[in-house]
Amino acid sequence: MIMGFLFPPVFGKPVLSFIAPGSYQLKHRQKRGYIYLFLEGAIAGEYFYTRKRMGALKESYIEFAREHATSEVITDPVILTLMEKYRSYDEYYEMLYREARQIYPDDPAMQDKYVKEHAKTHIRWKWTSTEDWYAYQDKRRFYRELSNKTVVLMGFILTNHLASFIDAVITSRLLKRKAVIRTSLNSRSLSGGLTINF
Repeated sequence: MIMGFLFPPVFGKPVLSFIAPGSYQLKHRQKRGYIYLFLEGAIAGEYFYTRKRMGALKESYIEFAREHATSEVITDPVILTLMEKYRSYDEYYEMLYREARQIYPDDPAMQDKYVKEHAKTHIRWKWTSTEDWYAYQDKRRFYRELSNKTVVLMGFILTNHLASFIDAVITSRLLKRKAVIRTSLNSRSLSGGLTINF
């Protein structure tokens, strides 16, 4: 009910500008429709280009890990993250035992059980050099930056759609405005008025 009061034409033609920004404005020969259309194309183009870069970069760091840390092709994001955080499987395994010893300092059996339950992989890896490990971290970090960029771009796309839709709603109201002249005549006075309805 509230939405119907605020935006009565949403089920009419202006809604097309939410689907295709600028379409309603261009239909009514309003040049600002080209702005919405241009922004949509530019932002969408950057979004898909960034997604393409992400795909290429992901393939790159997966292959890099295979060449410099393990002979296996690993695509599991959990393992790829562990490889970024720890230089080797042994280092990761030792970290789990440190945690287990803190929780169960006098119980080796419980320590073993803890490690067994919390180990996220048994695939072994070891980076050939610290430089390679850092290079892998840089690739993963850049991938996350690109991922964050796509989120921002999607926000811009949504904003452009909403802005175009709201503009179309307002434009529709202005195009449909009507001027009504009221007059009254009696023996004492003559009055008149002009009313514009939106």
